[in-house]
Amino acid sequence: MRMRIIDNVCCVDTSEILFWDDKTIDFDGCVIDVVTQKTGFGQRHLFVCPGCQKRVMKLYSWKYSGLYCRECSNLTYHSSQSRGNKDYYFRLEKLTKKYNIKYYFDTLGRAKVFYKPRYMQFSKWERIHKKLENYVNKIQDYNLKRMFKILGVKP
Repeated sequence: MRMRIIDNVCCVDTSEILFWDDKTIDFDGCVIDVVTQKTGFGQRHLFVCPGCQKRVMKLYSWKYSGLYCRECSNLTYHSSQSRGNKDYYFRLEKLTKKYNIKYYFDTLGRAKVFYKPRYMQFSKWERIHKKLENYVNKIQDYNLKRMFKILGVKP
């Protein structure tokens, strides 16, 4: 069974709830119990998952089937599902989105050319550019290894 990714799912966090007078909360007809846990600096509010009765900080809604914890909803994070090349593609896209870095593939499709954002200092750009080049090199190495494996040739 394929796991669903948390990034695309609605989530309810205990920190988002303002009024904690009741021991139960009603979310669109789904009644959720709320319990408190003592900590060294006060107390923490936790939801009780309707599926497995575990105490959790977050509940997730998947296709309007109610609110459940990660395990009951069969959810994982994107980084735990990615392997090899996909992980480096994901890191590359995440870093370019974070800093709004423009890029494109060269004519042979081998590497990406990156453009420094105007607002960014050169020292920071050098650090980020080194990371981006590292990701591109790892993607190329992975693709070459797969190609050699498919062709049955040893590098």
